[in-house]
Amino acid sequence: MITVNVIDTNGEKESISAKEGNTLMEALRYEGKKTYVSADCGACCACGTCHVYLNKEWFDKLDKMMYNSAEYELLEYQSNFVEDRSRLSCQVILKKEYDGIEVIIPNE
Repeated sequence: MITVNVIDTNGEKESISAKEGNTLMEALRYEGKKTYVSADCGACCACGTCHVYLNKEWFDKLDKMMYNSAEYELLEYQSNFVEDRSRLSCQVILKKEYDGIEVIIPNE
């Protein structure tokens, strides 16, 4: 199991357990005490409603997001997009080395 540490928009923290191989979006949507992301498109990388922030340490540990990818194109049009912090949680596959990852839910 992978531990995902979530900080919500109120600054409240929760540690969630998720299966390796699941997406970060699945953990944030189904495993916590509440639903942290709506993920309206169902993980199709088509809406941006699973947008999260990561600190620089964790951002750099994840598989890299390609500049001209669908994920990047969706994120760059989000009003709260932050270069080197923003990711779509549906595009992050949880791996053993991501155990303890800290995710911040942005204000909409």
